[in-house]
Amino acid sequence: MKQFLIKAFPYIGFSALALGVGWLASWLTRTGLETVYPQL
Repeated sequence: MKQFLIKAFPYIGFSALALGVGWLASWLTRTGLETVYPQL
């Protein structure tokens, strides 16, 4: 089991990092979207 976790950690870590970056980007741009989309 420990060997599996060692091998799986890079994949889990990269996925968590990618999701975290996406969440941060959406959180930072939410106020801009609230003002831009109604104007379209």
